[in-house]
Amino acid sequence: MAAIESAIASKLKNTAGVSALVGNRVYRDVAPTNATLPYICFRQIDAEHERHFTAIANMVRVLFIIEIWGISELSVKNVAEQIRLAMDHFYGTLGTTPNTAIVKHTELGAQVNDYVPPSDASQQGVFGVHQTWTFIHTEP
Repeated sequence: MAAIESAIASKLKNTAGVSALVGNRVYRDVAPTNATLPYICFRQIDAEHERHFTAIANMVRVLFIIEIWGISELSVKNVAEQIRLAMDHFYGTLGTTPNTAIVKHTELGAQVNDYVPPSDASQQGVFGVHQTWTFIHTEP
């Protein structure tokens, strides 16, 4: 599964519309404690290996959640839109060498807005967008 994760990170970091808004702040699983906002976190939440009647099809359907966090609702929605434009219904080689995967289909599922209020008066709240993505790709 590492190939698809590396390819997703590469795609997000190397898509002009996304990187213009978050730079290289794309993290697997969790962001560093003091990560600068806005940033993107993503993680795999499910995988299903496709099968023919008698054999493995060498295809995997993987579900990822991509989370965007920032200081304003507008900023996270702008990043979410750039991700959608870059990846929804994408097929082909995802990522940049050497971090690539052959993708047959991508699809944006749900998109949910979020807000985490500050824990005290010295902090500010953060806005989030959570996107669920399906990637169908070949197994190496």
